[in-house]
Amino acid sequence: MIASAYPGYASGQSATMLQVLNSSTDDMELGRQAVVSLLNAHQNQFKAPPYPLSPAEVIDIFNQVWRNGQYKVNSTATWNRGQVIAYLKGLNGAP
Repeated sequence: MIASAYPGYASGQSATMLQVLNSSTDDMELGRQAVVSLLNAHQNQFKAPPYPLSPAEVIDIFNQVWRNGQYKVNSTATWNRGQVIAYLKGLNGAP
């Protein structure tokens, strides 16, 4: 999911989660928040209250935004990249 969206580190290779997290470009903000969300979603069994997204939901949100520039929230609403980033930041407690 994340690594395949950020190619270019070497021929035939993709960015690792750590490389995305350490990136300083604004273009990587979606990736950073998706990585944090994915890690939080995987820890659901240990957290109270549980993280509101499953790993599959995080992957779906990221893939939709990465491929189409927007996330279809429901049959009548879509969020753009900025809205998705703001949503994930809010869930992740990021400033």
